[in-house]
Amino acid sequence: TALLTFYIARILFKKRDDIAFLSTVFVGFLPQFTSISSYLNQDAFTAMASSLVFLAWLKCLEKWGKREVLFLGLSLGFVVCSKINGYPTLLMTLLFLVFFLKKGIKENAKIVLVLLALAYVLSGWFFMWNYFTYGHPWPRYLIDAHMNDFMRQTPPEILKYTMQRPLNVFSVSSWASFFYFNFVSFWGLFGWMNIFMPKVNYFVAVGMSILSAAGMIREYFSVSLQGYFEKKKGTVFALMLLCVPLIFILSAYHSAQKEFSPQGRYFFPAIVPIAMLFSWGILSLSRNRFLQRGIFTFVVISLLALNISSYIYCHVRIFYR
Repeated sequence: TALLTFYIARILFKKRDDIAFLSTVFVGFLPQFTSISSYLNQDAFTAMASSLVFLAWLKCLEKWGKREVLFLGLSLGFVVCSKINGYPTLLMTLLFLVFFLKKGIKENAKIVLVLLALAYVLSGWFFMWNYFTYGHPWPRYLIDAHMNDFMRQTPPEILKYTMQRPLNVFSVSSWASFFYFNFVSFWGLFGWMNIFMPKVNYFVAVGMSILSAAGMIREYFSVSLQGYFEKKKGTVFALMLLCVPLIFILSAYHSAQKEFSPQGRYFFPAIVPIAMLFSWGILSLSRNRFLQRGIFTFVVISLLALNISSYIYCHVRIFYR
């Protein structure tokens, strides 16, 4: 996923290698992403699958050739086989096709059918196997059964971290808790959602996030954003970023319906655009190249420090305790 981030950022920000490099460092050394990438799990796979789709968009933007259509179709199949929080990528792909597939009705229909066929070949077996084995293509009752087993077997002191009360959409404190857990667990919250990084790490994360937001605000009001992108690539970047609010709505919906612990890892299907936006913002605090190098170095060192300190404090220390 980190390598895909670098490749995608290089295509979108042609004249800004610093953004590409910093985005790659962000993905590679974000403590939570490093943690989930250290073992086999759906979250790491979903992030990679969505990143492949983003890259396929950019390839198709250049040329709707056979290889590009094959790449996009297979990438969509990977997303279908991943977690549901990756599905906003599928919705954004529909918008991508509406905006950029302009080859005539007959050719458009042919490409769409090929994409559907490729995605079905790669992922259809999963739903068919579920149907013939359990009588339903999406056996939700099995997931609920596993959840009930989990709740019966998990000690209460752990369960209080992993299962939160349903989100009350009319409560400010409930929303505050929702945002807090999403932010904290995006940067680093391990174990059963009960192993926190050192407090200073979260202060650093908050500080860098505020600086990035300030840089984006400064950039928005001081220069034309169109100067960074070709018009089509800017639209593609916007489609990538739209996955973030869609994932947020999905997470909030589940949190409001039942006991469901919000987790920052659910946003990892959109980690590539998040990393690029973060890097673009924080490097926009100054247009002075010397100062930008200083900011770049500071952020890289900070991310490395967050990563290493989290590993030692949260993993090594507890493992040997």
